[in-house]
Amino acid sequence: MRDGGSMVVDVDTEEMVVVDVVDVDVVVDVDMEWNILPQHEIKEQHNALVMNKKIMSILAKRDAAVRERGQALSTKKEALAARDQALQQRDKALTERDRALIERDNAFAALQDHENSLNFALSGEML
Repeated sequence: MRDGGSMVVDVDTEEMVVVDVVDVDVVVDVDMEWNILPQHEIKEQHNALVMNKKIMSILAKRDAAVRERGQALSTKKEALAARDQALQQRDKALTERDRALIERDNAFAALQDHENSLNFALSGEML
């Protein structure tokens, strides 16, 4: 055995092997890297969970906005339908009024004609 070395068993061959201290340090460093990676992965997983929650929150807000927009459009359609119905009723009332005015004017004209014919008949008898 050399100074600064250690005897270890090679796992593959099951033979005793002399390992330098430097080699052991390298093995320790590699082990430390393996210990650090899971913490990094845990942090990444935590970040992924946080991002997923943010994404879910954004999607929920978007869905709520879409529902609200749909309700607003439904309300608008109902209001437009009510307006159209009111306009139709107004047009119908105006048409009825116009017919009544025409009927009145016709009746007035017929009365004047009748009055004129009576006046003509009376004026002809006097001659």
